[in-house]
Amino acid sequence: EPEHELYFIQQLTEFVNNSDHNICLLTTVHHNFDAYAFSLNQTQRQEWSKVKGRFREITFNEPVEQLLYLAAEHLNSNPSKEEQGRIQKALKIAQLTKAFKTEQVFAEKIALKLFPLDVLAANALTLSLQKYGQNERSLFSFLESTDHTGLERFTVSASNPFYTIANVYDYLIFNFYSFLNSKNNPDLMIWAGISS
Repeated sequence: EPEHELYFIQQLTEFVNNSDHNICLLTTVHHNFDAYAFSLNQTQRQEWSKVKGRFREITFNEPVEQLLYLAAEHLNSNPSKEEQGRIQKALKIAQLTKAFKTEQVFAEKIALKLFPLDVLAANALTLSLQKYGQNERSLFSFLESTDHTGLERFTVSASNPFYTIANVYDYLIFNFYSFLNSKNNPDLMIWAGISS
């Protein structure tokens, strides 16, 4: 029951914050502290905020480049000469959009290894997984996914040479539907607009 859990955490933080005990409590969480209160009612959320005030939050957001590098090393694709030509064209288009702040040299280095994932889709995916998922854990869930929206089941063809942002959208909707459509998603209206 949330009230009991909140009370326990409150008691624990009071005990730890008592300088007579000489205790240092370190803990890690996958999301920011507020994200764990999204299913609580208003009163419980207020209590959660009080508990949060007893912690010192140090945020660590892994750089998107690190996730892109991990994905590239995991996929480690070896595209054909024809596919390499398409990848270079797609990379130039991605860089012209200036949609993401990925450095050109880095993007060129990983683009071939990411295939069939294009650089725009890879950036959108990693940013989304940072926001709605759990960084590396969610990234590797994506890379190993065997559901119909995953990379594993994607077939490269002349008419569909890349796993694109449209595919990423399908993957996110299929795998994160509950959160993306919950009232607790701060981007709910944006997702509703995209869906429309």
